[in-house]
Amino acid sequence: MSGSDDTTLRMWDVRTGTAVGKPLEGHTNYVQSIAFSPNGKLIVSGSNDNTVRIWDASTGIASIHLQSSQSPSHWNIDNDGWISCIPSERLLWLPTHHRPGLWSPYNTLVIGRHQTKLSFDNFVHGTNWSKCWRGTVDI
Repeated sequence: MSGSDDTTLRMWDVRTGTAVGKPLEGHTNYVQSIAFSPNGKLIVSGSNDNTVRIWDASTGIASIHLQSSQSPSHWNIDNDGWISCIPSERLLWLPTHHRPGLWSPYNTLVIGRHQTKLSFDNFVHGTNWSKCWRGTVDI
């Protein structure tokens, strides 16, 4: 079994090295991980599209599709201080004094007196913005 940057999963015959059946399609970004259930009846795939799909190994049909509600793990900061996960989608602006020493998803260590590490644990944007409120309102 393999996952690909063409967004598909493929099953292979280990003896001949040829593909078996049609590619499994459904992800919209490259497939990062694949695992079989212990009984071999299910395939689980994880993709860079922030989804996990559970496939029936005998039919190739995805029976469960889970969308990640986790915060972004890969983001970039542009020269103007805007942080985005998708190049055209600005999520938040970081003030100038917090940019030096900024921990990014690609840094493993930042050396310096002043460090800034962003947490997107409770960050909600887009059409889900209302989920950021957990309190009650007295009217």
